[in-house]
Amino acid sequence: MIELGYVNVDFQGATEKILREAVRLGYAKTKAEALRLALITLNDRYCLLESAEDAEDAQDVERVYSEIASGKQKWLSEKEFARRTGVKL
Repeated sequence: MIELGYVNVDFQGATEKILREAVRLGYAKTKAEALRLALITLNDRYCLLESAEDAEDAQDVERVYSEIASGKQKWLSEKEFARRTGVKL
C-alpha cells in the first residue's frame, strides 16, 4: 500500500484555472482545500473507499474460514453465541 501524506504538484492550464475558480467563487478557501473536495467528489462518484473496504472484508472472511478449517476457530450455534456473549440474535 502506498501511503501519501504530502504531495507537491505543479498544476498548469485547465487544472490550475479550475483550482483558481473554485477558490475565487468560494467553493474552497485554498487550492489545497479544493483538491480535498475534488478527492471526496471522486470517491462519491466511484466509491473508491467502499471498494477497498470490501476487499479488506473479503480478506478477513478468507482468514476466518482458514482458521476454522485449521481448528484455530470454530463455528458457534446461535444458542452458544448468546450464552457466551449475552447477545441474542
